[in-house]
Amino acid sequence: MKQYLSTGAVIASIVAECCVTTMELQTIKKIFDIKYILFSMLKYSMPTIIMAGTIIGLQHILSSGVLGLIIQVLTAIIVYFSVLIVMKDQLTTNAFKKLWAYMCTITTANKNNTRK
Repeated sequence: MKQYLSTGAVIASIVAECCVTTMELQTIKKIFDIKYILFSMLKYSMPTIIMAGTIIGLQHILSSGVLGLIIQVLTAIIVYFSVLIVMKDQLTTNAFKKLWAYMCTITTANKNNTRK
């Protein structure tokens, strides 16, 4: 594994997570609907794959410095949540609505405080 460095660590982490997830699914299959859980996992894997493709493409374009890394992370966040919004994910949509409402209340409170 030493020759693979960070790539080996990533692969080992993925294998370990898959093993843990499989064991957990075996444990909870009597309590929860496994088909629903697997469908949800597939639903969220699509934005992840699109985000990963975007990052891999950016790695070929950008430099490997800190600025390139920051751009990749910010782009990954934007792409992931954009795909979730396009897919009309209920959790993400509700979170953005609550965030927007909170931002509006802060803005309104700040306007009221500056007028006094």
